[in-house]
Amino acid sequence: MKPKLQLKTKVKTTQKLKLRRVILWSSVAGGLSVFTVIILIWMNNLGVVKNMYSNENSLIASYKWRKDITIHSNEFINNDLTNFTLYVEFHENDFKHKSFGGKIELIDATDISVLNANLSTKFNHKIKEYNPETGDLKIWILIDTLFAETPTLVTLTFGNELVNTIHNNDSVWTQKYSGVWEFDGTFSDASAYNNNGGNNQNPSLSNAKLLKGIHPDGSTKHVHINSDSSLDFQLEGTISTWIYLDEYKHYGGIVHKGDKKNWSDEAFSLQLWNNDRILFAINDENTQRKIFSDKININTWYHVVASWSQTGMKIFINGELSTSSNQSLIVRNTNGGINIGAQLEQNYNNALRNLPFNGIIDELAIISEAASDDWVKASYNNIDNMDAFLSISTTSEIDFSLPVDLISFTALQLDNKVEIRWSTFSEKNNSHFDLEKSFDGFTYTKIDNITGAGNSFVRLDYSSNDYNLDDYNVVFYRLKQVDFDGRYEFFGPISIKREKTNQADIIVNNIYPNPFAEIINVDLTSPIDETIEIAITDMSGRIIFTITENINEGFNRIHISKNLENLNRGNYLIKIESAGILIKSSKIFKF
Repeated sequence: MKPKLQLKTKVKTTQKLKLRRVILWSSVAGGLSVFTVIILIWMNNLGVVKNMYSNENSLIASYKWRKDITIHSNEFINNDLTNFTLYVEFHENDFKHKSFGGKIELIDATDISVLNANLSTKFNHKIKEYNPETGDLKIWILIDTLFAETPTLVTLTFGNELVNTIHNNDSVWTQKYSGVWEFDGTFSDASAYNNNGGNNQNPSLSNAKLLKGIHPDGSTKHVHINSDSSLDFQLEGTISTWIYLDEYKHYGGIVHKGDKKNWSDEAFSLQLWNNDRILFAINDENTQRKIFSDKININTWYHVVASWSQTGMKIFINGELSTSSNQSLIVRNTNGGINIGAQLEQNYNNALRNLPFNGIIDELAIISEAASDDWVKASYNNIDNMDAFLSISTTSEIDFSLPVDLISFTALQLDNKVEIRWSTFSEKNNSHFDLEKSFDGFTYTKIDNITGAGNSFVRLDYSSNDYNLDDYNVVFYRLKQVDFDGRYEFFGPISIKREKTNQADIIVNNIYPNPFAEIINVDLTSPIDETIEIAITDMSGRIIFTITENINEGFNRIHISKNLENLNRGNYLIKIESAGILIKSSKIFKF
């Protein structure tokens, strides 16, 4: 459990500290959960960690409310992604228009603004759908960097009736997108190239993965895009879309570049194959290269990404690589257009016919570069695993008069140190923090001094490491927050059980594998027969499960498999205790 914050001494007389617990709400699961996101930027050997943001910013002037989005990108990708288009859904009362009891000032939600974590840069965003009566909001946000090492933070501000620059329909697709067809009521292209579609025999638009999608019915109905140089790429490219099969149609075309019946202008094709797979093919003037995916089912949504480059071809299904092949073919430039929902071919009577797709196609993008594995994984999980991919805070008032607003204060023992972490939601007139330590809970000694942010209106995360681990069972820590004018107040204390240091006691030799998947092994040596307790916790200290083991004198190997396969990918702690005294605490990572 998180330690309870207690105000032990209050010296300030004109400002009262407000304590706030951040509750993060998953828009997909619809549930509430409480946890802390710690962002760490390691600095040489000073033992102090601090993630700083800029101070008050005019971009939030006149806005009344804010929501903070934490994107858990560090749990899904291995490399930073630049210019990532994020999708977010909200279903809550605060996003109703004020006439329906909500906090949105303008009936079309044009008072929403999206900023980076330090409130210094406005992000482009596009409202996909908004219902002022229910508060349902679907929005695209173009983020400059999706981080691999830390969570990515985004802030929504709203409730500004004085907005004079509208940003609800910005461009959220960069120049690498040669075409983006959302099919939300039209066949128009949302990219900068305006490769708008025309209908062939009027294919219908149906409810789809995000909103609406094209629904070819297995006949001749499909969407045709005229030939354009922006859709010709020889060395690399990507097709990304969501599909739903009503019926298998052998050769049924999903996306096909080419209009001629003898295939002389065919450049690339994504289509069904043999009634249970997806075929992806690319062509030059004389040769075709093709690969086939794993089996897929009808009546199921799939995120399909097909890409090629000078090193190979790939098909991804639902964020995972399905198949790949080496190749170095240069795709030909042609005058053929794009056909969505059908492939064109020549039949035995030398007539042009189509090979139709029977199902729904949604959110189709054609991209002029080969998508990375990280981009594919992030794009899939952003939509189909949104509850794990991002978290959304409760609505909070933008209050420029707030003093230091502490939202967490924790301590974790990690091998040869204790790591003390704390986070602020806002700061005003904050000079610094003194971190103090005690072995009896009464007499404290300052062990560190950490510079404050002065004035800040975004979440800031701090950390300090205590390497002086004297042989005490319990250590207490408290924070002294000091203003520029010298006034101060205390937070805490919090306490932590120390690990045993007596070499005659239990020795943990190894905890492995790390990272782990479905099993953890603990090797330890004990001087006597005794009972130990092993706990798996999240990084905030919340216990996920515990087991009790009887160990023997000498060497022991403990196999832990209970519930591990159900854990989400990410960091955890394993804690080993004997008779209530902590023996070992280590970070572990779940694949």
